[in-house]
Amino acid sequence: MKQFAKLKAINEREYDDDTDRLCDILSVVYECDINQVPITTYNAMVNGLGFMSDDVPTKRPHSKYKINDVEYEFCSNVADITVAQYQDFQSFALQDDIRGMVGCVLIPSGHRYSDGYDTEYLDSVDIVTARACISFFVSCWTRFIELFQRYSIKSMKQMEKTMKKGKLTEKQRKEMERALAFYRLLSASVEKQTKQLQTR
Repeated sequence: MKQFAKLKAINEREYDDDTDRLCDILSVVYECDINQVPITTYNAMVNGLGFMSDDVPTKRPHSKYKINDVEYEFCSNVADITVAQYQDFQSFALQDDIRGMVGCVLIPSGHRYSDGYDTEYLDSVDIVTARACISFFVSCWTRFIELFQRYSIKSMKQMEKTMKKGKLTEKQRKEMERALAFYRLLSASVEKQTKQLQTR
């Protein structure tokens, strides 16, 4: 993850010369001072970058991971996700912060989310594992949004039918109008969030 973040920064940086960009990439991938590498070794290293054009392999996340001899648990049960995890994951997703998203769902064994443990372990998580954790949670979140949207639309239609029958007091009518306005606003927000998550 640490290397991935550095490579992402290099990719977004402006360079006058592509050779400089390549040297920075090599320095990150091979964790060396590229300026001190013999030219023959340099050429072999460049040839070794072919894997970077491949798609990141997709895998299903495991329930447990061992990173630097410490065990971590993946929060695979969405029902156990806390409000704080949900809000943080959503915020990190909108910022395209992969490290932050993984930190929301891969927790040290024996800990609860954000209870004071060190998060440096996230730097050592490989990108395949990171993508597996994120993809699982995003798919669950997207499904939840779709179901919630259907429920909201159904509820709106039921309220509109009740209002049309005209069997409401003035107070009930106003409450119903406020509820309808809320559902319409929420539905629009949910639709926007779904599109944002699906494009990441």
